[in-house]
Amino acid sequence: MNVENITEANFGHNAANKNARCFMAIEVENRGSKKHALGDLVNASSLGRIGIVIPYNEACYRTFFRLLYYFNFLQSVEKPSYNTQNLLIIKKEQFKDALNRLPGGI
Repeated sequence: MNVENITEANFGHNAANKNARCFMAIEVENRGSKKHALGDLVNASSLGRIGIVIPYNEACYRTFFRLLYYFNFLQSVEKPSYNTQNLLIIKKEQFKDALNRLPGGI
């Protein structure tokens, strides 16, 4: 889908999470434990139309990706898994840069 063609009507129709509680759910993780990272992935993906997780260090970043790979593996072998199609993993530097590009910055 071309980003320029997104409208309110087709954004809701094509959304991975049609029953979101908010537009964006953002989780920041600094601990690196798999338990907390798993909770962050599930919370962000479940609660937001767009889920964003921000790993605060490289260990957390790797943990998030390993969990996503595991979810994808489970789906590939037809096991119950979790849909994370609406989830973005964004490093803290990327998130800060995006906020600075907003009018007025941070």
